Amino acid sequence: TASMREVVTRRLKHQEWEYPDLIILDGSDLQLRAVLPLLIEAKIPAIGRNKSGDHTRNADVNLIIPHVNQEIISFSSFSSQVFSNESHLAKLIARIDEEAHRFAITFHRQLRNKRMFK
Repeated sequence: TASMREVVTRRLKHQEWEYPDLIILDGSDLQLRAVLPLLIEAKIPAIGRNKSGDHTRNADVNLIIPHVNQEIISFSSFSSQVFSNESHLAKLIARIDEEAHRFAITFHRQLRNKRMFK
């Protein structure tokens, strides 16, 4: 959770980049609790995706939705909504998840190769 908070903090420091319309976190309420104060302050909505141990492409999607009170800039609780793996939303989130992992792995390999061939 600390590293996720650090990633979001670094992203928000780049004022020259447009803020996203929504952030989908790979995690549940623990990850959301770690970054929600930052995102609420930046007025960026966020949800979590809880895989509950099933990391296959055909898994159902369990979205964790925070209940945010914008007036006092806080959150009080979370709700969960499960979508069948056949739903359009589940398929979209699976594609987003795959792209995020592809991007992260490619970046990690580039950094590793730079270190190896210095």
